[in-house]
Parts: sequence; structure tokens; C-alpha cells
Amino acid sequence: MGKLTEAEKAANKDALKAKRQAHTARRKLLEAREAELTAEKVTPLQQEADQARAATEAAWMAVQEYDRACAAEVAALQKKHEEGRVPLTEKSSALRLAESEAWGRRNQAQDAVRKQIEVEFPDLKGHARYSAAGWTPPTQGDTDGS
Repeated sequence: MGKLTEAEKAANKDALKAKRQAHTARRKLLEAREAELTAEKVTPLQQEADQARAATEAAWMAVQEYDRACAAEVAALQKKHEEGRVPLTEKSSALRLAESEAWGRRNQAQDAVRKQIEVEFPDLKGHARYSAAGWTPPTQGDTDGS
């Protein structure tokens, strides 16, 4: 294929111009029809959609306000809880300390009892305490007269 002649170039230019004009006209028809259909079908519903959006936003604002109010109440309750808990915790700690000391005294007394029993009954140490098979009766000097 060779170069186009001036006449062919002019014909192509005119054809392209006619095509562009037809496309522009068709596009303008589309835009006009789209505007017409939008006015007929969308615009009447726009107010309803705007009202629904406004109602949704108002409801969401109410939720946020409720959350803020509850957060303030929760903070107040948390503070009340912490303040009310302090004396109870202090009392509990003091009681735990007293309990620990009582158990310490009890355990010391129990250890003293075990040691005294071992001294008074040296023949009943280990397995001899629970079985006559391993028990050897005390000699006269092994008992303290009990």
C-alpha cells in the first residue's frame, strides 16, 4: 500500500469529521435521555434517601451521646469501686497476715509435739510406729517412766 493521494486524505478527513460529529450528537442524546430518566426516576427518591441519611446520622449521634454518658457513669462507678475496695483490701491483707502468723504458730506447736513424742517414744520411730514387726520394745532406760 502506498501513500494516500490528496483527495483520499481529504475524504478521510471529512469522514473522520462526520464520524466525530455523529458521535457527539449521539453522546448528547445519551446525556439528554440520562438527565430525563434521572429526573423521572432518581430525583423523586433523592429526598427520601436524604431523609434516611439524616435519620441514620441522628441515630448514630444518639448512640455516640449514649456512649459518652455511659462512659462517664462507668468511670464514676470504677472510681467508686476502687475507693470502696481499698478498706476491704486493707482489712483482707491484715487478716491474711494474722492467718499466716496463726498458721506459723500452729506449725511450730505441731513440730514441738512431734519432737516431744520422738523423745518420749524413741522405740516407735519410723515403720515401728505402725507395725509390730519392726518394733523393738524399749529397755528400762529408754522410757522416762510414763
